[in-house]
Amino acid sequence: MGTRQATISQHLMVLRRSGLVTANREGHNIFYHLANQELFDAIYRVASVAGIAPQELARLSKRPVQDCPCPRCNPELDPDLSCKTIRLKAN
Repeated sequence: MGTRQATISQHLMVLRRSGLVTANREGHNIFYHLANQELFDAIYRVASVAGIAPQELARLSKRPVQDCPCPRCNPELDPDLSCKTIRLKAN
């Protein structure tokens, strides 16, 4: 995402505390989900204002996400590796 992991964690903590997302831990990984499916409508409206096509959101919602290092999208990857480590190996 081009953002420090600590920054993303802080944003996710705020979203969790506000009740917008829920978190499920699986081993070393935490997976976040929207707490209310009606939030998808708001996300699509904001994306439209930002110039993001609905097709792009649909592409990102499919599993596995291409080039995603998480163990759900790429179970063959070592889940103990950080995203940064995986990106370095890919380059």
